[in-house]
Amino acid sequence: MKRKQPNLSKKPKPFRCCAPFVPPPKPSTEGPDYLHFLDALALLRAEQRKRKMKELLEHEQALKLFPEALDMFLEALKPGADLDALQQKMGKLLKNPAHKKVVSGMIKQSVSLGSTSLEARSLEASQLKRDEKQLKERQKHVYTINRTTTALEHIAKEALAGNQEAFKCLFEITQFTGALFQLASLAKPELAQSLAKWSTTWPLLISKEAHTSETLQKHLAGLQLGSGLVRLAPEFRRARGADENYPSRMWAKNAVQAIYRTRHRFLMFGDITLDMETVTDLLERGGYDIERSPAWVRRISSLDVFSKGELKAWTEIIRDLIREECPDFHLHPHWQNVRRTCSLQGRNTKGEIQNAVLDDIINALRTLAP
Repeated sequence: MKRKQPNLSKKPKPFRCCAPFVPPPKPSTEGPDYLHFLDALALLRAEQRKRKMKELLEHEQALKLFPEALDMFLEALKPGADLDALQQKMGKLLKNPAHKKVVSGMIKQSVSLGSTSLEARSLEASQLKRDEKQLKERQKHVYTINRTTTALEHIAKEALAGNQEAFKCLFEITQFTGALFQLASLAKPELAQSLAKWSTTWPLLISKEAHTSETLQKHLAGLQLGSGLVRLAPEFRRARGADENYPSRMWAKNAVQAIYRTRHRFLMFGDITLDMETVTDLLERGGYDIERSPAWVRRISSLDVFSKGELKAWTEIIRDLIREECPDFHLHPHWQNVRRTCSLQGRNTKGEIQNAVLDDIINALRTLAP
């Protein structure tokens, strides 16, 4: 793919795959960079849908070429066949490399199954018809999704820019599609549950009527939302006193939440099947500055859920996370008493003070583990 130079006249938008660590007293929530992450994800998914549509079209065309290509192949197996002429004919038929790849695979499968008899060829023809029908259905769905998504993105941008009519339009579309989806999920709970168990969110229409809210709450509980996923929000053991009075507890919680939010980003990025070169090219052309992930991020894949049994692995990564994300964390006002104590004990170096602070944070982490 020929790379197009990014537009340097605009300020690049940061793209981070990992969630930033936020030092207390700020709450541990997603920051502005998360919006850039979601925007970049939408860009990559749009390209992926575009390529999927192209792949479906090529596959459909290859299905139409397969019977003729198979006849040529079988003709080439006969004694005295003009192989040069057949090769040229096959080359003209399968000029597109994508068609050639699909048809070659289908011919190999046919030969391995011994599809040379009349009965086998008949079965193969009916299978081809079924495949073609399924392909057309998938193609129709992908085409609809592409057109709808493009239109909605345009309306959403107008609404974000302050266009009242666009905002109203977006509201009405959301309300209408939400009602249709809610109706379908209530009518077919087994289909809804099969989707919900692998998702962290679920669209619902909220009503002021009490009975409607109760019905939806029961429906939501029955969906078992996210039951098939690793837990994406940490659970902390209840500790005495307000967190604001215990800086080490606040720092420990924020560090754990940063790791969980990073895992959530990885999960959302997991459905992107584009190769890294394409991803990098698309993001750079889209005006994103791809930030290199810190070392601690590469180690979180081995972490299990935050619990007492996993404390050793969590403490090691959290030490590194705080050191990398906040190189001068020991100068934070929260650690004034720690700095004073270290000074009285003759431990005045940056490393000694940071180790004392981290020890306090890890001790708090132990009290929070469920």
